[in-house]
Amino acid sequence: MTEEADKDGFLLKKATTESTFGKKWNEVYVALTGGSLHWYADEDDSKPKRSIEISCFKILDKDQSATEGSTKKLVMTFQNKAEDIVFAFETEEEYNEWFTKIKGNVGQDPKPPLKRVKKMGKMQTLAYKTKKNVGGKVANSSIGKKLIRDNAPEESDSEQVKEMIASIKKMVERESKNPKKGQEMEDNIYKFGVKVYFLIDSGKLQADDLLKADQPVREAFEVFIKCHDHIKYSPTVNIDLVKEKLKIISEKTAIATDILTKLLGAHLKQKNVQMVQDTISYLSDADRLLRIFQDNSLQEEVSDIANAANHYTQFHFYADK
Repeated sequence: MTEEADKDGFLLKKATTESTFGKKWNEVYVALTGGSLHWYADEDDSKPKRSIEISCFKILDKDQSATEGSTKKLVMTFQNKAEDIVFAFETEEEYNEWFTKIKGNVGQDPKPPLKRVKKMGKMQTLAYKTKKNVGGKVANSSIGKKLIRDNAPEESDSEQVKEMIASIKKMVERESKNPKKGQEMEDNIYKFGVKVYFLIDSGKLQADDLLKADQPVREAFEVFIKCHDHIKYSPTVNIDLVKEKLKIISEKTAIATDILTKLLGAHLKQKNVQMVQDTISYLSDADRLLRIFQDNSLQEEVSDIANAANHYTQFHFYADK
């Protein structure tokens, strides 16, 4: 969206009596503008699936909205004689922000759906196509991959980023004995990178926000380097020690994942948030990492990751003041 809404983001939605939706939860992009609430199939759609005037509905809070199938969700209901429209929220914080904003807009004049500026230059068109297809092939094409490499932190080496992701792909392929799994992990990394790039580019996410995950990532990298050096250079490898250290990597990446999930939850569809969680969890699994470290055929790839991790930990990032 290029116009600014009073509040917007992805939410789960269902309508209990509306035949076109039935009782199935649907993920939609919701925008509150004045006294109107609009929802779209996707963030960049110019035409909403539907719009309502919030003053025409009774707004039920989470305690009043105990409807079938939503007892385990934080929900808010728009109710009139014809239907109940229910929105679900991931966290108390998200629920409170939406509920407060919507209640504050009751009584305001309704506003039309947001409009997107359609005139774009050649580079803008290319960027828009990449963004529009960020979950599909474009995000993993040479365009998407170059976008990530060229917009890595200044302290990073774009070729090193490329080699690191290629090494991850090869390690996953070999460990899982499944080339498709390696391709999936590589695709997910690029998808995530492109999504974050456009969130920052649009101003919806600040680069400084990502620094909240820097410390646990840095600590996980430092442990990875120590494990690599111990296995590669120690005359006697202590496997029990390595196992314990690898568990620390899993713990630290879990902390970073939680931070990223909270940062991105309002901007990405739930399936994409889940993709981020599943990818990080898969790559940082302690048992899987141990098998990779013990595979002599993957030592070059493990060293590539260790070198990239070492490069990262040499720099410290600070938020702009």
